[in-house]
Amino acid sequence: MKELKNLSMEALEVHKSHFIYCSQERLKKLEHMVQLRKAQQGDASGKKQGAVLSRKLSSSSILSKKKQYTVPHPLSETKRLAHKLSNQLQSKAEKKACESMDSNSALPSQ
Repeated sequence: MKELKNLSMEALEVHKSHFIYCSQERLKKLEHMVQLRKAQQGDASGKKQGAVLSRKLSSSSILSKKKQYTVPHPLSETKRLAHKLSNQLQSKAEKKACESMDSNSALPSQ
């Protein structure tokens, strides 16, 4: 059983090293959150010390190094593309209508 577990770990290390890295980062993040909570749960006299510790921890945290960005809703890109296509089709139709009007006015009247 131990041998199978070792083989599984070796396979993960070889083929899924990114998975292991992400898991380690998650563990660091959780440990950091535990430290922050412990610092915040200090008694009333230790609140200032907890705040200082909290600031120190948060300034060196993994979270502060990570770029913050919003993730758009999956359908928002589809809606944007559909709107863009609609505008393109409308402008083509208007251009075609203008061209046909110009060609009709260019004809000599009989």
